[in-house]
Amino acid sequence: MLNIAVFMPYNSLFDNTRVLSLTQALACRGVCIDIFTLHRKYFEKALEARLHRNIRLYELGEDLSPQSFAIDSGRFSLIDDIIKKRLLRFVERHFYDYLIGVDPMGLVYAHWFAGKSKTPFAYLIHSSWRQNRHVPEFAQSYLDAARSAQKNILPEADLLIIPDGTREKDFLKEAGIPEIQSPPVMQLPSAVLDWDLPAETTYWHQVFDISPERRIVLAIGEFNFDARLEEELLRHCRKLRNFAFVFHGSLGQSEGDVQI
Repeated sequence: MLNIAVFMPYNSLFDNTRVLSLTQALACRGVCIDIFTLHRKYFEKALEARLHRNIRLYELGEDLSPQSFAIDSGRFSLIDDIIKKRLLRFVERHFYDYLIGVDPMGLVYAHWFAGKSKTPFAYLIHSSWRQNRHVPEFAQSYLDAARSAQKNILPEADLLIIPDGTREKDFLKEAGIPEIQSPPVMQLPSAVLDWDLPAETTYWHQVFDISPERRIVLAIGEFNFDARLEEELLRHCRKLRNFAFVFHGSLGQSEGDVQI
C-alpha cells in the first residue's frame, strides 16, 4: 500500500478542487494520504465526513505559518530548527513513498523533506503566480519569492502535476523554466472524481430569488476581482438572454463586501 504526504500550508482545503479530487481518487484506489495544512478549523465538518477513510488531516499550526519562513536569495527556508526536526521525525517515521507540494510554499516543504528522507517529490500547481500589477507591493515581493522558489526547485522534482497541456506551457513560460529542465508531467483535470450532486435543479434560483426560466452560469473557486477576470465574464454574460451569473467560492478580500 502506497503512503503519500501532501503539503498544503494554506488555510483552506474545501475550495481546492484539484487537491480534493486527486486525494479522493487515490484514496479510493487504496493509497493512504496525509494532508498537512495550517489550521484545521478552516475545514468544514461536512467535508471531513465525506473524505475517504484513507485520508488523514494534520494541522501544521501557527509555528509553521508563512511568517515561519525566511526568504533567502529568492528561496523560502524554514527558520526554526526545532520545528524542522520534529516534522522530519514524523515524515521519516511514516515511510512515505511520495511527497506532494501544493503551490510554492508546499513545494518548499516537499523539497526539503524529500532531500532529508530521500523520498521522491512532486509539485502540484493550483494557483497562478504570475506578475500582477494589481497586488500591493508587500504581496508582490512574496509573489516574486514564490516564483524564484519554483524556478530553483522545480527542476529537482520527480513529477509536475498540472491540469492540461496549455497550462503546462503557460506555466513553464511564466516560471522561466526551459521545457528541457521540466520534470515529467502528469496532466490532472480539476475534477477527476465526481461526488454526487443534488438532484434539485432550482437550488440557486431559490437562494437568490432568480426566475425559474433563467439558466444559471455557475463560477466556482477563489475570485480576485483586482485581476478583472470576473468583469470580463460578467460582460459576456450580460449579452446572454435568460441567464443569471452566480459566483460560488471565496472572494479573497481582507475586509468588506464585494457587490456585483
